[in-house]
Amino acid sequence: MSLLFILLVNSIFMTQDLRRAFNEINQSLAEILINVEVGHQYPNPEFNDQTGALMKKISKQFVESESVVQKRLRYEEA
Repeated sequence: MSLLFILLVNSIFMTQDLRRAFNEINQSLAEILINVEVGHQYPNPEFNDQTGALMKKISKQFVESESVVQKRLRYEEA
């Protein structure tokens, strides 16, 4: 099951911030998968560099999405 499908099914419960954060992660995951696949078909160090940069980007996006989810759940108030 893809992240996009989960987003569509559960979007009624999401704020715009949550939707944006998860859409960014979904886009980054798609880019990573494409880079890995193309890198397997056409070995090129450039694809490894791009994939590494995307992995750093997605790590930051996960941290951002965690804070957005905690804000939505009012984690600070618990």
